[in-house]
Amino acid sequence: MVDFDELSPGEKKIMPCVMYISGEEIESQVSLFIPKRRGETQPEPRFWPYKLASLVDAGTSLWFTAKDGRLEVRDSIN
Repeated sequence: MVDFDELSPGEKKIMPCVMYISGEEIESQVSLFIPKRRGETQPEPRFWPYKLASLVDAGTSLWFTAKDGRLEVRDSIN
């Protein structure tokens, strides 16, 4: 999906994301970034699917897959 070596610290890339949660399909986006404060010395690539926190409870198992240039997030393997 993204080569984090090509991102500068503090730079954010937004890509499409689809979530399959509780039997629903939710279109969203995912941000992929390296925090500016650690980028030069200890890069910590991160990603965050928008809306995810409001859709699942703590302790929910999730599966993440990159498919067709977008992130897919599922709360079941089906």
